[in-house]
Amino acid sequence: MIGRFHERYMAVRRRITTTESPVNQGARKSNFGRPWCSDRLFALLIVVALVFVLVGCRANNDPKVTVGPDPDVRETRGDEIYAPDFTLQDQNGVQHTLSGYKGKLVFLTFWATWCSPCLEEFTDINQLYLDHEENTADVAVLSVIYPSKKGDTSPAGQEEKTTDEIRAFLSENGYRIPTLMDSDGKVFAAFKIDSLPTTYLIDQTGEVIGYVPAALSRELMDALIERAQNPESSVQETDTFS
Repeated sequence: MIGRFHERYMAVRRRITTTESPVNQGARKSNFGRPWCSDRLFALLIVVALVFVLVGCRANNDPKVTVGPDPDVRETRGDEIYAPDFTLQDQNGVQHTLSGYKGKLVFLTFWATWCSPCLEEFTDINQLYLDHEENTADVAVLSVIYPSKKGDTSPAGQEEKTTDEIRAFLSENGYRIPTLMDSDGKVFAAFKIDSLPTTYLIDQTGEVIGYVPAALSRELMDALIERAQNPESSVQETDTFS
């Protein structure tokens, strides 16, 4: 799958789609005609499903996280899956190397300014960054975006801003989270991003332990981080939705 994705990564922006939150997907697919978030049982099931993703993708059996033989893209050690390393500059010109965050739990989100579900969760992600002491504590929160360049073509409604425009957008909205500029799309390709938003959880050793190709509420962000930091604990409905 990695090789196939690399063959088409230059067309990532033309192929990419937004992903509804699990709540909205449930409302659209069910016959109940109402958002699942209005029912505590359905909300709990969403948490259980996402926690299953968090602990279940350690085994190399999910096509979304299946790795190939190319060590520059993925490194495997037995059943463990390690995130591809990268170095990118953020909106302030500061370089970030993923492996430089070893020792921290990394919450890594891929998004776009034209993506409505991305924007719905981005305020919470920015606050998550602030609440975890701006990456100086035990959790690092990073976002990655694919800026447009002169000559790029995109489907209507999926036109991304340029790097300068993204900087202005972040500043105007008060977003301080490091937003890494993937100018050539290689990091999007390495992580096989084909829907937005997509979030990866990467543990203190660089192992991928969670993958959520959907928008998250702040409650679910906190629940997944708590589950990653305390894998032996159980997620209780009252803890998350009280």
